[in-house]
Amino acid sequence: MSNALKSLRDACANGVDISISGQDVLMGSLTLPGKVLTPLKSGKTGKRFELITLAFAWMMRDAQWLPYFKAATEKKIPYLVVTDQRLVWKYLRTGALSEGSESLILDDDDDDVVPDGAAVGEAASSGRPHADVLADSERLFIGGEVPREISTRTRTSILQTLGNTNLKDRIYAQLETANQKQDMVSAGASIVAAASNAKRSQSSSFASAEEARKRMRGATAAAVAVISDKTAAEKDKAIALAASQAALFSALQGSTPIIFVPPSAMAHINMHNVQRFLENSEWVAPDASKVALAGGKPTKVTIRRTDSRGNSCQYYITDNPAALDRRDWLKVVAVFAAGPEWQFKGWKWGEQPTPTGPPGPGGKPTMREAPDIPIVKIFSRTLGFHVYLEGEAPHPNCESWAVTPLSLSRSKRYLDAGVVNKIWAAVDNIIWTKMPYLLPKGSVLPGSTAAVMSAANQS
Repeated sequence: MSNALKSLRDACANGVDISISGQDVLMGSLTLPGKVLTPLKSGKTGKRFELITLAFAWMMRDAQWLPYFKAATEKKIPYLVVTDQRLVWKYLRTGALSEGSESLILDDDDDDVVPDGAAVGEAASSGRPHADVLADSERLFIGGEVPREISTRTRTSILQTLGNTNLKDRIYAQLETANQKQDMVSAGASIVAAASNAKRSQSSSFASAEEARKRMRGATAAAVAVISDKTAAEKDKAIALAASQAALFSALQGSTPIIFVPPSAMAHINMHNVQRFLENSEWVAPDASKVALAGGKPTKVTIRRTDSRGNSCQYYITDNPAALDRRDWLKVVAVFAAGPEWQFKGWKWGEQPTPTGPPGPGGKPTMREAPDIPIVKIFSRTLGFHVYLEGEAPHPNCESWAVTPLSLSRSKRYLDAGVVNKIWAAVDNIIWTKMPYLLPKGSVLPGSTAAVMSAANQS
């Protein structure tokens, strides 16, 4: 592996602060020129990624693609397309190069390359040491691809693919579509947050229900203003979508989060030992916990704890996807994956059967069962954890899924608390940042919601 890429991976793995100054990448006491071409390449184009592109993608790993794209464009940093962005995050975190049918390319025989004009001397003059890098190259990677791009390698193939369509117009059209979708999501999130606050405020901080409704109307107006530059039809569609999401999430306010464990009695984490593990930070081998638990396997386990912000919370643990209705899937915050794909057989994630034709003689149409959700998509919607014992290798399947590997000591039970703390920190984060409707009633919403309510107060 190249010196620059290895340094970046080590910094990501060890939690070293990573920042960008001009065209240089700063990792603790180490400074590297951002224009270094690393051996890591896009699986679609085969082009190398610049070090500054990888570093900035890692710095923006908690952002959705559109905010990341805007920030990269403003800073004039080559950006990654959606699929490469996700794969780069995973590679920097776990070293895995593929996810499903998508993959990156890493050629360990390639060295770092500094293109013509890269400011090596400027970084060196800052007093920070450089990693060893090699000399010039005529190739520069310009991250300008767009989602759903078509792989084109020659002038002829481009002309055959696009016909009479102007390439620039095609790119801007796709970016505009992405902007519209992001605006709808942003508007929906604003109205959801306002609905949640309005509902709780009737019994707490607001003086009256009328004042709560006034604030709700103000927040809704602020959300609608986000899409004010769209056409009337687009506005109506976005508002309808945001309102439906607000109604649904408001109905789910205060719901209990759900965590899945493997149904196998021999999985390292299952229904027999999960409560002792997550509540008491003590792992018990599956055989021992099964014997200790009289009456067979429980169908549901309830876990209670105080989250990182002092809220009293409870969580439902289950291993049966058939027990969930369509709304329950919106409450799933984490899944423990054992590794075998059969664990996810029958997972529909709320998808309903569809009619295959007109009603028959009995008046009921023939229904086709919804297909199982792809496993890769499961871990794009919720947290994934894979628990294994020291001395074991993680299951090969889990290396291609977006799950966090967690190693347990075979004998040192005092180390279990550190593993459990990592799990709860991740669960708290996903609820507060992406699923605020699962917060306990009476909780104070995070800063993003406060910002929405502040805008409502000024309206």
